[in-house]
Amino acid sequence: MKKKLYVLVTLAFLAGCSKHDSPTPQPQPHPLIVKDINTPLYFKIIPQSADQLKISFQYDSGRSLVKLYLKKDTATVGAYALTNNGNGDYATVVSYDFASGQPYKLVVQSSGINDTAFRYTLPDYTHTYLSPFQYEKLLGLTQSLGPKAFDISPSRNVIFITDDVNNSLIIKRLNLNDLRIDTLGSTINGLMIRAVSDSVVLALSGTYNNRFLQLDSAALMRYNINTGHSSFIDFVSRDYGRFSRVIKDHILVTEPYYSSGSSALIDLNDNSKVIYPYSSFDFRYIGEFNFDHLYYENYVVDPATGALQSKLPLTDSSGIDYIDSSTQYAIVTKYVQKAAAPVYFTSRLSVYSKTSLVYQDDYVNSRFMQIGRQLSISNNRILLYQSFGYDTTLRIDGYYMLDLNTHQLSLLQCDSNPYVMMDFQLDPHALISVRADGIYRVRIP
Repeated sequence: MKKKLYVLVTLAFLAGCSKHDSPTPQPQPHPLIVKDINTPLYFKIIPQSADQLKISFQYDSGRSLVKLYLKKDTATVGAYALTNNGNGDYATVVSYDFASGQPYKLVVQSSGINDTAFRYTLPDYTHTYLSPFQYEKLLGLTQSLGPKAFDISPSRNVIFITDDVNNSLIIKRLNLNDLRIDTLGSTINGLMIRAVSDSVVLALSGTYNNRFLQLDSAALMRYNINTGHSSFIDFVSRDYGRFSRVIKDHILVTEPYYSSGSSALIDLNDNSKVIYPYSSFDFRYIGEFNFDHLYYENYVVDPATGALQSKLPLTDSSGIDYIDSSTQYAIVTKYVQKAAAPVYFTSRLSVYSKTSLVYQDDYVNSRFMQIGRQLSISNNRILLYQSFGYDTTLRIDGYYMLDLNTHQLSLLQCDSNPYVMMDFQLDPHALISVRADGIYRVRIP
């Protein structure tokens, strides 16, 4: 009887366990639905080598971009994870043995929300990497202070440039003939430098006759590097001022804003000057980064007389970048602001022969053009640099050749540089490029 009771209790216990411990069926996940989106995706591609490119996207649709697929015909030949920099920009590096002339598909997929992911297909991509130029760094910089803090001498033999090393301003002189680098004394403030010759520079001083200058005033001083001699030129604007380069021993400057705000054309041979009253001459439009002529707006300033000469009939916001003295070509760029991100502006390039328009391209989104400060134009061919922001069309940063004979603009050299640079083309096969990290000599085949 006891044995039967034990068996019954055991069976009841097992039945209870079976009833209460059986796993509850879990709902099966819905399969992820990938939806093709026809809305254009803004991207930027930087070819880095023959078998590598960097691609980035600007994307803000409440989702994340997670994967990039590289397809050849219909076959997927590569998959790459996309990373987010926290500002809505996603990027990855694609490494693949690209076939020359072969079109590929770049397909981007988003993360899934409510079981749905978005898929974007970019326009056909053919990998192009051109790198015939040779770069040689002549002088390195710890931290550049930008175009105001460097200059090239009128002879084009010497560059003066300021380096910020642990908050100490160090002015260096690079001789382009023998590549010698000299460090100048600390008596010269390197925040603004203008070269008068290979050994004489202009700079600003906050003191004069052992007195600290007040408000917006600074003393424009001439320094002879070889002799150590310095001399006073004029009182100028320290904070608001604009300063042209030295052209034919003349410089355009802004006088102290709170005393007059006028501008002056100074003859550096005797410090005599032509005054332009603030009421009729807005100092903000003095061309600080032109090395070919003295510019005010689109006027060329005659160094001998101070007269404003109109060279081109420009009635809109177009600006003259460069007028070549030997060929009389004038290169003009126009930038037009756009309202919506990520395309903040669009730009157009024009070339004039004297006053006749000989070339003009279409507006291009997010294109920034850097025209050489000195060019060597031969056979009606002009070298220039173009960089691009995000767009729905493939565009490659680098040096381009504009052939005015055929009106073709062709990529010569892939080069993606996010900073302002100044190029001085010494001859058809060499240029000096002043960049944020140093000064380079670039050899062109």
